[in-house]
Amino acid sequence: MRNIVTTAALRTYIAAEGLMISEDASDDQVLDTAMKIGNANSSQAKCAAWLINVTEGNVTSDDIETVLRERFPGAKIGGRHGAHFASLSRSGKLKGCRFEVAKAGRTSSGAKHELKRLRALVETIRDAKNIKNVRDAINAYDNPVAE
Repeated sequence: MRNIVTTAALRTYIAAEGLMISEDASDDQVLDTAMKIGNANSSQAKCAAWLINVTEGNVTSDDIETVLRERFPGAKIGGRHGAHFASLSRSGKLKGCRFEVAKAGRTSSGAKHELKRLRALVETIRDAKNIKNVRDAINAYDNPVAE
Protein backbone atom coordinates (compact mmCIF):
# COMPACT_ATOMS: atom_id res chain seq x y z
CA MET A 1 0.00 0.00 0.00
CA ARG A 2 3.03 2.25 0.46
CA ASN A 3 3.27 3.01 -3.27
CA ILE A 4 -0.41 4.01 -3.37
CA VAL A 5 -0.80 6.13 -0.24
CA THR A 6 1.96 8.33 1.16
CA THR A 7 2.51 8.91 4.86
CA ALA A 8 1.98 12.63 4.23
CA ALA A 9 -1.47 11.92 2.74
CA LEU A 10 -2.31 9.75 5.75
CA ARG A 11 -1.24 12.49 8.15
CA THR A 12 -3.38 15.00 6.21
CA TYR A 13 -6.34 12.61 6.43
CA ILE A 14 -5.86 12.19 10.20
CA ALA A 15 -5.70 15.97 10.66
CA ALA A 16 -8.80 16.46 8.48
CA GLU A 17 -10.66 14.10 10.79
CA GLY A 18 -9.80 16.45 13.66
CA LEU A 19 -7.24 14.19 15.30
CA MET A 20 -3.52 14.42 15.89
CA ILE A 21 -0.70 11.91 15.72
CA SER A 22 2.83 12.28 17.01
CA GLU A 23 5.46 13.45 14.55
CA ASP A 24 7.60 10.59 15.88
CA ALA A 25 5.05 7.95 14.87
CA SER A 26 6.35 5.36 12.42
CA ASP A 27 4.83 4.96 8.95
CA ASP A 28 3.07 1.78 10.10
CA GLN A 29 1.61 3.54 13.14
CA VAL A 30 0.32 6.37 10.94
CA LEU A 31 -1.25 3.84 8.55
CA ASP A 32 -2.86 1.86 11.39
CA THR A 33 -4.24 5.04 12.97
CA ALA A 34 -5.68 6.27 9.68
CA MET A 35 -7.27 2.89 8.99
CA LYS A 36 -8.81 2.76 12.47
CA ILE A 37 -10.27 6.24 12.00
CA GLY A 38 -11.86 5.18 8.72
CA ASN A 39 -12.90 1.78 10.11
CA ALA A 40 -11.20 0.43 6.98
CA ASN A 41 -10.60 -3.06 8.30
CA SER A 42 -14.26 -3.89 8.88
CA SER A 43 -15.44 -4.42 5.28
CA GLN A 44 -14.25 -4.20 1.69
CA ALA A 45 -16.64 -1.30 1.01
CA LYS A 46 -15.35 0.69 3.98
CA CYS A 47 -11.77 -0.04 2.98
CA ALA A 48 -12.44 1.15 -0.59
CA ALA A 49 -14.19 4.31 0.65
CA TRP A 50 -11.31 4.96 3.05
CA LEU A 51 -8.72 4.58 0.28
CA ILE A 52 -10.64 6.91 -2.05
CA ASN A 53 -10.97 9.50 0.74
CA VAL A 54 -7.30 9.31 1.74
CA THR A 55 -6.14 9.76 -1.85
CA GLU A 56 -8.85 12.35 -2.55
CA GLY A 57 -10.02 10.26 -5.49
CA ASN A 58 -6.56 10.06 -7.07
CA VAL A 59 -6.56 6.28 -7.19
CA THR A 60 -7.24 3.71 -9.89
CA SER A 61 -9.50 0.71 -9.75
CA ASP A 62 -6.37 -1.47 -9.90
CA ASP A 63 -5.04 0.31 -6.80
CA ILE A 64 -8.31 -0.37 -4.99
CA GLU A 65 -8.08 -4.06 -5.88
CA THR A 66 -4.46 -4.23 -4.72
CA VAL A 67 -5.33 -2.76 -1.33
CA LEU A 68 -8.39 -5.00 -0.95
CA ARG A 69 -6.29 -8.10 -1.69
CA GLU A 70 -3.70 -6.94 0.83
CA ARG A 71 -6.18 -6.10 3.59
CA PHE A 72 -8.54 -9.07 3.00
CA PRO A 73 -6.25 -11.98 2.01
CA GLY A 74 -8.88 -14.66 2.68
CA ALA A 75 -11.52 -13.06 0.48
CA LYS A 76 -11.96 -13.73 -3.20
CA ILE A 77 -11.23 -10.34 -4.77
CA GLY A 78 -12.10 -10.50 -8.45
CA GLY A 79 -10.74 -8.46 -11.31
CA ARG A 80 -13.73 -6.11 -11.24
CA HIS A 81 -13.89 -5.31 -7.51
CA GLY A 82 -11.88 -2.09 -7.88
CA ALA A 83 -13.94 -0.93 -10.85
CA HIS A 84 -17.14 -1.70 -8.96
CA PHE A 85 -16.14 0.43 -5.95
CA ALA A 86 -14.85 3.21 -8.23
CA SER A 87 -18.24 3.22 -9.99
CA LEU A 88 -20.06 3.36 -6.66
CA SER A 89 -17.94 6.37 -5.68
CA ARG A 90 -18.99 8.18 -8.86
CA SER A 91 -22.68 7.44 -8.33
CA GLY A 92 -22.59 8.47 -4.67
CA LYS A 93 -23.62 5.00 -3.51
CA LEU A 94 -20.40 4.14 -1.65
CA LYS A 95 -21.20 5.03 1.96
CA GLY A 96 -18.64 7.25 3.65
CA CYS A 97 -16.92 8.16 0.40
CA ARG A 98 -16.39 11.90 -0.09
CA PHE A 99 -14.55 11.82 -3.42
CA GLU A 100 -15.07 10.35 -6.88
CA VAL A 101 -12.60 8.19 -8.75
CA ALA A 102 -12.22 9.53 -12.27
CA LYS A 103 -13.04 7.17 -15.11
CA ALA A 104 -9.99 5.76 -16.85
CA GLY A 105 -9.10 7.58 -20.04
CA ARG A 106 -11.09 10.70 -19.24
CA THR A 107 -9.30 13.99 -19.10
CA SER A 108 -10.42 17.42 -18.07
CA SER A 109 -10.75 20.19 -20.60
CA GLY A 110 -7.63 21.78 -19.09
CA ALA A 111 -5.67 18.60 -19.69
CA LYS A 112 -6.98 18.41 -23.25
CA HIS A 113 -5.90 22.00 -23.85
CA GLU A 114 -2.43 21.23 -22.47
CA LEU A 115 -2.16 18.15 -24.66
CA LYS A 116 -3.09 20.26 -27.69
CA ARG A 117 -0.36 22.78 -26.78
CA LEU A 118 2.21 19.99 -26.37
CA ARG A 119 1.33 18.50 -29.76
CA ALA A 120 1.72 21.93 -31.35
CA LEU A 121 5.12 22.31 -29.67
CA VAL A 122 6.27 18.93 -30.98
CA GLU A 123 5.17 19.85 -34.51
CA THR A 124 6.96 23.21 -34.29
CA ILE A 125 10.16 21.59 -33.08
CA ARG A 126 9.91 18.90 -35.76
CA ASP A 127 9.60 21.61 -38.45
CA ALA A 128 12.29 23.86 -36.97
CA LYS A 129 15.11 24.83 -39.35
CA ASN A 130 17.67 25.60 -36.64
CA ILE A 131 18.28 25.55 -32.90
CA LYS A 132 17.13 29.17 -32.50
CA ASN A 133 13.69 28.21 -33.79
CA VAL A 134 13.59 25.32 -31.30
CA ARG A 135 14.52 27.66 -28.41
CA ASP A 136 11.88 30.18 -29.51
CA ALA A 137 9.22 27.45 -29.65
CA ILE A 138 10.11 26.21 -26.15
CA ASN A 139 10.12 29.76 -24.76
CA ALA A 140 6.72 30.41 -26.35
CA TYR A 141 5.40 27.20 -24.76
CA ASP A 142 6.82 28.07 -21.33
CA ASN A 143 5.48 31.65 -21.47
CA PRO A 144 2.11 31.45 -23.24
CA VAL A 145 0.30 34.58 -24.34
CA ALA A 146 -3.20 34.94 -22.90
CA GLU A 147 -5.70 33.45 -25.31
